[in-house]
Amino acid sequence: WFGAPGPQHIIDRHHRPMSPLAKAGRVFIPADNRIITADMYNGTRLWELEVPRSRRIGAMKDAGQMVLAEDLVYIASGGECWGIDVATGKRKVTIPVPNPAGGSPDWGYLNRVGKRLVGSGQKKDASFFVQDFNNGSKHNGSYVLEGDFRQVIVSDYLFACDRHTGQHAWTYREGSIMNSAIAIGGNRVYLAESRNPEMIKDPDGRVRIDKFCAKDLFIVALDLETGQKVWEQPFELPFEHIMFINFADNTVLLSGTHNVDNFVHYGLFALHGDSGLEKWRTDYLGMNVNGDKPYGTAGSHGEQWQHPVINGTTVYSKPYAYDLHTGEKKEYVFYRGGHGCGGFTSSVNYMYGRGSNPRRYPLKAETTSGQPLTRVTRPGCWLNIIPAGGLILLPESSSGCTCAYSVQTSLAFAPREYYAAPLVLTPARQFEDSIQVELADRNGIGEIRYTLDGSEPDARSPLYAGPIALNRTATIKARTYWSGVQTSPVTEASFVRLP
Repeated sequence: WFGAPGPQHIIDRHHRPMSPLAKAGRVFIPADNRIITADMYNGTRLWELEVPRSRRIGAMKDAGQMVLAEDLVYIASGGECWGIDVATGKRKVTIPVPNPAGGSPDWGYLNRVGKRLVGSGQKKDASFFVQDFNNGSKHNGSYVLEGDFRQVIVSDYLFACDRHTGQHAWTYREGSIMNSAIAIGGNRVYLAESRNPEMIKDPDGRVRIDKFCAKDLFIVALDLETGQKVWEQPFELPFEHIMFINFADNTVLLSGTHNVDNFVHYGLFALHGDSGLEKWRTDYLGMNVNGDKPYGTAGSHGEQWQHPVINGTTVYSKPYAYDLHTGEKKEYVFYRGGHGCGGFTSSVNYMYGRGSNPRRYPLKAETTSGQPLTRVTRPGCWLNIIPAGGLILLPESSSGCTCAYSVQTSLAFAPREYYAAPLVLTPARQFEDSIQVELADRNGIGEIRYTLDGSEPDARSPLYAGPIALNRTATIKARTYWSGVQTSPVTEASFVRLP
């Protein structure tokens, strides 16, 4: 399906809001101080609710303001967290942020595990909510988000409470906590904390990562139930532009970027979840969308803040793949395949992201530049392609786009019931001297075999490797083969040379 919600009430894509969320047949879209909820299987608008002071931009430098449970969707609204019924859109619970030191803190980080909410207290209005169009590019207003040494959002303390009653469970307060560097897994909360007095005393809750990492940096593990410290490790990290903490399979993965000479480098540091001891580390030169040039410094399209994807025991950090436990580099390389700046999402067999248009990247290939899902739309500039419920969901997130894409709409893709026949892309069926006939595999993962004499193609027929040149009348029949086993129906098209 395609259609509403369209660009109205959607946050400008240059502002990079958090990703939509999907569960149990519904998709929840964080819009401009509101939530828009639709049926993921047919696009029907279910409900919409205005939520003041919930707008956040620059999600990669902060934490998402919304999280899902089976019964409620939670959203941070200034100094509160609202719990909203997923079916009706009615507010069921309001939980104020704990206030151990006075003032008027905002709710920062937000996550949910079982019956517990985990949140953070940050300075009022610390989260980015307005772009800076005066000091930055007039084209996309990315001054607060793009470029080198930009600020990220930090919190003063972390806490946990009951998600239905708001009953306080614990509060942890020691240093300055980076919102983008908090992860939960294995009944622990992992965080990056600066105990540098300059960071702790920061007045607005926005700091540069290079200064955050400059000294007195600790990686800390807390017990999720009690908030007690399980371990801490002092750490020296080179990061200057972005930093994330990720967790999977009892492994804590630190990722981020820094400059070396005139180029952007990505760093990965893996720690044992039980102890914080280092497992492995690697550093590599960031590459452009085609993999033929390194990223220079001061980039304006996400060169500095790509987020890794962990799928099973593999870490995908563009353009490479590493073993989560050993750091061994795998025989897999993926390039964006087109212009773009957003991050990547993943399902079991594919990653999804923007390479000019929405693309999927098969994980079983050795090298891929992705396969376009459509050529008439574009996804958002952060995480916007959501594989969920057997679908690929693209809620509208191109609002404010200045690029030459013709359609601003939400989209959902469903798998075909059979392996589809090849497409004949050449529209003409008559020609005078010669014609180039283009074919395409609409499934994106097979090979096309064809004939020119009207016979049925089989596995021994010529392999399509590019446009077919015809200078005489011919009937092309084509079939797609996948994994040497599955085959598609046959596509047939006749091309007639005029006398």
